[in-house]
Amino acid sequence: MIIETSSLDSLARARRFYTREGYTVCGQIPHFYAKNEAKITFVKQFESISL
Repeated sequence: MIIETSSLDSLARARRFYTREGYTVCGQIPHFYAKNEAKITFVKQFESISL
């Protein structure tokens, strides 16, 4: 699963939530949304389920 969010301080709570849920930061793109506002990408691998 991939989640993309902003580096804005107002979204710090969401980033902490993703980290607590087992997501890890796999990349950042500086100034993606605006000057001094990076795009942060989180990733989490899930086990496959046999059907």
